[in-house]
Amino acid sequence: MHSFSGAAHPGLHPGYIFIDPLRELPMHISLHARQRPNDSAVTMSDGRRLSFRELDNATIALANRFHALGLRRGDVIAVLMENRPEYYVATWAAQRMGLYYVPINWHLKADEVAYIVADSEAVVMVTSSVHRETAAKAREGSRCTQAIDVDDAVAWKDVRDAIASATPPSLAHEPAEGQVMFYSSGTTGKPKGIKRALDGREFATPATLDKFLAGFYGIDGKAIYLSPAPLYHAAPLGWTMAIQRAGGTIICLTQFDPVETLRLIQHYKVTHAQFVPTMFVRMLKLPEAERKGFDVSSLKMVVHAAAPCPPGVKRAMFDWWGPIIHEYYGGSEVNGM
Repeated sequence: MHSFSGAAHPGLHPGYIFIDPLRELPMHISLHARQRPNDSAVTMSDGRRLSFRELDNATIALANRFHALGLRRGDVIAVLMENRPEYYVATWAAQRMGLYYVPINWHLKADEVAYIVADSEAVVMVTSSVHRETAAKAREGSRCTQAIDVDDAVAWKDVRDAIASATPPSLAHEPAEGQVMFYSSGTTGKPKGIKRALDGREFATPATLDKFLAGFYGIDGKAIYLSPAPLYHAAPLGWTMAIQRAGGTIICLTQFDPVETLRLIQHYKVTHAQFVPTMFVRMLKLPEAERKGFDVSSLKMVVHAAAPCPPGVKRAMFDWWGPIIHEYYGGSEVNGM
């Protein structure tokens, strides 16, 4: 049933990215929830946040709900939601019980969402009040008979109660590492599902991307990472979850704004960030006095991807932020980076 974009690849050879052997130690939000319960796992640009304890408790509660609905290892959920803390509750709940989770572009029309829901064979969708109507239309006639609305007081009660609790709920299932299933943009026909095999690694063992970020970019539990893009894209979701696994803090914008981005970098003393070139352009177009009025000296490393960066734009960013900007290209199929 699934259509595939390109050939799957098991990932880069660990030796190529100079992995620190210590990075092979178990890493998961549950460990940080026990060791640093009140530290922020995600803070939104509007101030909403979840600590590691709150995120861990919430994901256990939602994973238990998935289990009660009959989901088992290898089953699929879909996520149709704007950038908000609950996005990570949905994805980490799936990740910790061995499910596939499909982030869906919320700009798509109902029939386009319906295609992805049907093709991925999703059986549960997690959504919000903003996308409730689209989600309902998209699920018609599919295997996806269940929807969990994070803004519904009844549907989300168990999760809210878990967030408020000082102790985590009991697990109703054996933990297992899940896997994200991204869809291509559909520029050569219908969107294609990128379904990587569940690799069977032991629970709380980092995946290739997690180890890559640690070994190549030095990202660890002290990182404060700014994510300005929609979480349905591969890099924003993959990088932020990897950094949460490492114990870092995510600062996530509800939507990109150049002034708000600079304010957040200054306010939270952001150490790492990822952009696309058009975001650099929008920040550079701000009046010089305004953009240089923000303190960005906390930044240690910035990456950009998704499109080549014009040389003039990159030079201007180097002049402003210094030689800390890296460019990479990679495919969601993990066919190289």
